[in-house]
Amino acid sequence: MVTASQPAFDAWRAGSIAALRLYQGRQQGREQWLQFMQRRVERDRAALEGAMDALREARDWSEYAIASQTVSRDWFNASAALWQETAANAVQGPLLWSEVARDFAQQWTDVCAGFGAVTMSMRAARPVRAWMNAFERTMSDTVHETNVEAKANGAVQTSAAPGA
Repeated sequence: MVTASQPAFDAWRAGSIAALRLYQGRQQGREQWLQFMQRRVERDRAALEGAMDALREARDWSEYAIASQTVSRDWFNASAALWQETAANAVQGPLLWSEVARDFAQQWTDVCAGFGAVTMSMRAARPVRAWMNAFERTMSDTVHETNVEAKANGAVQTSAAPGA
């Protein structure tokens, strides 16, 4: 039961819930993969048993050919069904991730409102401003040094195209 909002705890809870939901989705994916592998083993075992039965029961080459075609057709049908199911499961992974990301973004937005939108945006902007100032200083120093080196080496900057 939530009685009072504590923004720091709410932020931690939102992140923890998102992480656990992603882990849960990963576990479900592993279970689906193991089920897929089990069904592959069962499909192959059934094909081997069918091939052995075809060899045991065939009285001539034509009976064996018909029985082995049936075994092969069953194996290919089972394979197609497995791969269709796997493709459908592969689509579910990104959908789960996008759902978790959407929910996390919504919860995070709600939590940030608890911190105070104005205060939060000002805090977030401070490191960016400092970084931009440092970047601008570095770029202006680099451009200045390049111009000084070019003049010292006798390079002339012109706006005319070469050969004009």
